[in-house]
Amino acid sequence: MTQLSLFPWGIAMSVGMALGVVGCGPTLPRTPTTPPLESSQNVVYLDTTAALQIPCETVKAERLATGRTRVLARFFNKRDSAAECQINVKFKDGAGKVIDETGWISVVFPRRESTQFERTSLTPDAKDFTLLLRVAE
Repeated sequence: MTQLSLFPWGIAMSVGMALGVVGCGPTLPRTPTTPPLESSQNVVYLDTTAALQIPCETVKAERLATGRTRVLARFFNKRDSAAECQINVKFKDGAGKVIDETGWISVVFPRRESTQFERTSLTPDAKDFTLLLRVAE
């Protein structure tokens, strides 16, 4: 008699566990998406204070005789002290895919002065670029 009374209970437990396992299964990893600013603007500030205190006066790209792309940017430090920042340049192909990246480059912007920053791609396939600027830690 004990076996008969446990039988429906055992089925209910099995069904409940099966439903729980289905809901807790592995999930597919999310692919990182490019933030909209990186795909639509050439200069992206990662710190709000840097955007206000160190605006980009001009930014342009030029094609060298070798086919590589050189990026020229001029920043003005509005602060009363030097600003230590880091800049990362991402060079992209015609489809917008990053094909060359400089890594974080330390730059010191003297107080109340304009400073020119320049980097050249390693490959002639670079058609576009994005400069990322953040305050150094």
